[in-house]
Amino acid sequence: MLIILYGPPGVGKSYICQWLAKRYAFYCYDADTHLTQQMRQCINNRQPFSQMMRDAFFTQVIRHIQRYLKQYHTVVMAQAISQKKNREQLRRAFPDARFVHINTSAQLQLERLESRGDWVTADWVDKLIAVQEPANTEHDHINNNHDTSHLEQQFSQLFKQWDCLQYQAGPVK
Repeated sequence: MLIILYGPPGVGKSYICQWLAKRYAFYCYDADTHLTQQMRQCINNRQPFSQMMRDAFFTQVIRHIQRYLKQYHTVVMAQAISQKKNREQLRRAFPDARFVHINTSAQLQLERLESRGDWVTADWVDKLIAVQEPANTEHDHINNNHDTSHLEQQFSQLFKQWDCLQYQAGPVK
């Protein structure tokens, strides 16, 4: 099974990915670990990525996911995936994947970004949000405004909806 978490920076995608990995013994893949050198230069220069850069990046991400799915029962990927075109690229490669848009309040998003102390700054997020396309309406949505018990409730509902009841009771041994 492949679960794809997406949404703007600061909403908690990586946190949720790691939490799901720990809670349910899934494999967490933070796709930002495979950003290309060209993308890293854009980040350093505070410039947005071109669509060509995104397309090439997601081609690489697809290869990594294919490899991880051969090794792990369930893979959870976290990445902004700002463009619907790239979400579709992933959907074509993994038609059974479960896409989950993560959101949070603007205030909480800003607080999280400020506490991270990394390259993702508020001005960079403004540039990213300017090119971020809305979430796909057919995808599932998780609100990350609360604690892990709230996440647990929401994911339990999704697992039931996806007919993955074995995950409700805890990690698969």
